[in-house]
Amino acid sequence: MPGFARACTMLCIGTITLLLTINPLTSSAQNGDPPPPPSEHGQNENQVPGGGAPIGDGLLMLLAMGTAYGFRKRMAGKKSE
Repeated sequence: MPGFARACTMLCIGTITLLLTINPLTSSAQNGDPPPPPSEHGQNENQVPGGGAPIGDGLLMLLAMGTAYGFRKRMAGKKSE
């Protein structure tokens, strides 16, 4: 049985080495140049991606709702104890 365990170990090491060698080669072959931007992008100067949509209000709502949810869960946990 020791010979079988050694063969399995060598097979595993060989497989891992092969995968670690081939993986970087195949993933780098897929990197190409990005397509050119559409004609309306940056007409006079560079524009903000997304059209400059505000995210401040949504972030504030997310934080407030997360805080309320956490507080509710904490109070429900204290009541059950």
